[in-house]
Amino acid sequence: MRDGRTQKEVADATESAVYSAPMSDAKQNHEAMLQLLSPFEPDQRVGFASRRPVKTTGKVAPHYLSAVSAREVWSWIPELWRYEMAKSETLYWILQPLKPDLQLSGDPPTAENGFRPQYFPARNGSVDAFASVPIDLDVGRPGLPTSGAAVGVIADAVQAGRIPAPTFMAHSGRGAYAIWQLRQTVPNTPANRTRWRAIQLKLVSLTDTLGLAPDPNALRQAQWLKLPGTLDTKTQIRVLYLPFMLHGAAPPRYSLDELETALGLLPAPDVPAIEPAPDVPAIEPASERIQRKLRRDKRHGGYVHSARITEIVALSNSRGGMAEGVRHMTLFYYYGFCRAEYACHFPGSGRAHEWAVARTVELNATFAPPLDGAEVMSAVRQAAVPGKLKHWQADTIARALQVAPSEAEALDLSAIAPASVRKRRKEQNQVVAKSRQEAQLQRADAIRALIAKHPKWSDMDIGRELGVDRKTVANHRAQMERTMPDISTAHQRELPGLSE
Repeated sequence: MRDGRTQKEVADATESAVYSAPMSDAKQNHEAMLQLLSPFEPDQRVGFASRRPVKTTGKVAPHYLSAVSAREVWSWIPELWRYEMAKSETLYWILQPLKPDLQLSGDPPTAENGFRPQYFPARNGSVDAFASVPIDLDVGRPGLPTSGAAVGVIADAVQAGRIPAPTFMAHSGRGAYAIWQLRQTVPNTPANRTRWRAIQLKLVSLTDTLGLAPDPNALRQAQWLKLPGTLDTKTQIRVLYLPFMLHGAAPPRYSLDELETALGLLPAPDVPAIEPAPDVPAIEPASERIQRKLRRDKRHGGYVHSARITEIVALSNSRGGMAEGVRHMTLFYYYGFCRAEYACHFPGSGRAHEWAVARTVELNATFAPPLDGAEVMSAVRQAAVPGKLKHWQADTIARALQVAPSEAEALDLSAIAPASVRKRRKEQNQVVAKSRQEAQLQRADAIRALIAKHPKWSDMDIGRELGVDRKTVANHRAQMERTMPDISTAHQRELPGLSE
């Protein structure tokens, strides 16, 4: 792509999108990679892939290439470009940090080892944290705007207050990417995963309303996106990432709370460090106050209630507010979980009721339409029966809130998911765990067989032959030495059946 061509296309599409001083495409892409990788911790890994046929199906798709730590990525980048020049394949990356202890097979591909791919599990479970919310726009097709015009559509929507400004827009060949970067990485916990998913789905809905055709099949946490500067082999166009700036302002970066607020989503409440003022009518106390022992360990039990609070908020946000028929039961459960979570953080404070009521009123205000004050307090009183412990099952909550299996899957719900969804996920996890264990056993047998067949081979030689890490070979060799006697020293000992 010639320098300036994409900038001119964008300028033709909108007069309000302004980019930094003119620079080459290569410089733009380098700056984009620097910023998009800046939130990563040094030990977190960056996943890279290339297009090649899948062995099982023969379909050409992004396939694992290497997972390099953020600390090492820039020293390995030259090898990545040598690979593309040698193989003429489009390169991809995952914008979310992968786990530092990711299971790797072999060393990163270099010219010396023939660019042998380094296997790693490129799946959602490998994501260590969230660093951005990317949306893949299938523009550039008949009846749809071009990738350059898509930037103009986004810019107009931002100025109209219809969508928060993305941090980057990328010309991915024929299509485009819109990327909202987080100011800091957010750990991949169930609660954060639900919030990230709700934000992603809201952005998909908004871009779909704008006529930008977001790809519904590109919504994974470990989603492959084309690498800045790589060649899109379908169009023979270099991929270009551009910072999105309006009127010269710096590209925005967000927290999850800021994105939720900008999108009109209710953020999940955090238990405050300062107790709220008692300005809400108190619930009648129990006849005999229950004495609860303060837990001294870090895990006080509030994680269950926190997960359900977050998922109820995400469910309500995705529906545009709870509708008639489920509003009362939503507030009933929501109050109970808020009160229980506060009590776990501050046992014996006497303030859990006031805080939970305030959060319940906030949630009710987002309903379509909200319940009146008397109905809200009715739901609160039903949930706040003195001295009665609540042990609600996830399936019971799902039925009361009319959570469909498809809805639970889309929002990645777990704590309030139907029994069928939880059962299916459990079975899937068991299958994955079993296949992983079988693969590990097969790999161990192959390593031991090669050690026995070639005792003079080094750990590095065996690792290269099988595509595994040298340390893994060393561990298996040490186990074999501990369990198998060295027969070469047998003549030094008196063994039964041996005569001198």
